[in-house]
Amino acid sequence: MARATGLSRDAVSKRGRREARRTQTRLRDTVESINRVTGWTGSTGRAFAWFRSQPLPSFGDRTAEDLVKEGRAQAVKDYLSRIAEGGYA
Repeated sequence: MARATGLSRDAVSKRGRREARRTQTRLRDTVESINRVTGWTGSTGRAFAWFRSQPLPSFGDRTAEDLVKEGRAQAVKDYLSRIAEGGYA
């Protein structure tokens, strides 16, 4: 999970760093994105695979993982909201 969110191993294994706001925000953003697409993909495993590997045309074919690592989690959330409302990628 640390690798997928762009966090170091220490950020998720050491209590002080694990509880840091930045770490918690990044983890929460990742989990929220995965939870949003679980219904569309059919399972959490497939949702995680989507998060890590599905190119998003609206973002130059970068993945949701790439965007979260860049600090653009809100862009992913907005994108997923557009799709959920019947918008195009």
